[in-house]
Amino acid sequence: MPLISQAELAEYDALLERHPKTAEPPHYVVYTNSPQPFKRAMESIRSHAARTIVIDNRALFDESPSPQELIAYPIRVYKPDCALYIAQVLTLLMTMTQQMGHEYFTWMHDDADVPAGAFEELLAYVEAKEVEDPLWSICFTRTEGGQADVLCAYHVGPCLAIGGYDWLSFPSYHADAHFYGRLIVAGYHQYQTNILVGHSKNNDRTLNTSTLRFKAHCAYDEASRKYWYEVKERDGLPG
Repeated sequence: MPLISQAELAEYDALLERHPKTAEPPHYVVYTNSPQPFKRAMESIRSHAARTIVIDNRALFDESPSPQELIAYPIRVYKPDCALYIAQVLTLLMTMTQQMGHEYFTWMHDDADVPAGAFEELLAYVEAKEVEDPLWSICFTRTEGGQADVLCAYHVGPCLAIGGYDWLSFPSYHADAHFYGRLIVAGYHQYQTNILVGHSKNNDRTLNTSTLRFKAHCAYDEASRKYWYEVKERDGLPG
């Protein structure tokens, strides 16, 4: 007896059709609840609207304006059935990109500010790695504050080969560092492009306003750093 019926397969295919598609490798912007920084972020990549998909990740009862209300020109938007943890969002982006048939995607925070020419420089860097290094996994940029993934590129094959993000153990805080560490241990390569991008330090972020969550973030940070230091020491990994 088949595990899934034809009717269920048809229903699944119909759900996939809800996902916007792009002819070029997609660029995702994950919108949560930062309307003004989001507007600035979208304006900074307006020339790449044809490849941009906004993930509307507002909570169910969030009263923030929708992406369509904030942006004057037509945009592609995908809204999950419920708000997702960041680890779930990134794994969703991997599978959406794979289903479109693209090798990689770029994504950025909804409060990023991409200077003129920076996005094109990142795309050129990634296209070069596509030719040079089949084991590339992440290409980072940088901010003045030292963040590496406010705008970055993911190679879908390696990312899904390790199972995507661990959204059970690390659903939110420090899921990214945990994921990058797993890629290193699996033998995939990560690159810092040193392309400079801006980042609005949005003061209404949960991380800034919740002391308890901030302490939890710091605890995960310390535990993760200790774990990956021990792994690198044991296996002789660089960095």
